[in-house]
Amino acid sequence: MAKTLQLVFNTESGKRVTISIDEPVEDISEEMVQTAAANVIASNIFSVEGEQLQQIVSAKVTERHVTDILEMK
Repeated sequence: MAKTLQLVFNTESGKRVTISIDEPVEDISEEMVQTAAANVIASNIFSVEGEQLQQIVSAKVTERHVTDILEMK
């Protein structure tokens, strides 16, 4: 099962931006997400069309089952 943490932020003008993180820690908590989101916002390393992220809107972990059919090497 493949897991992804999806963090949704608002920009300065209210646009929604999603940052996805593959394979988050198994026991992730709301406090961990709040701390990580605050660090992302404070770092100012992400911008969308020149706008900085302003606040976290939501966070969720999604799971999906992936079956590889063919993989070229």
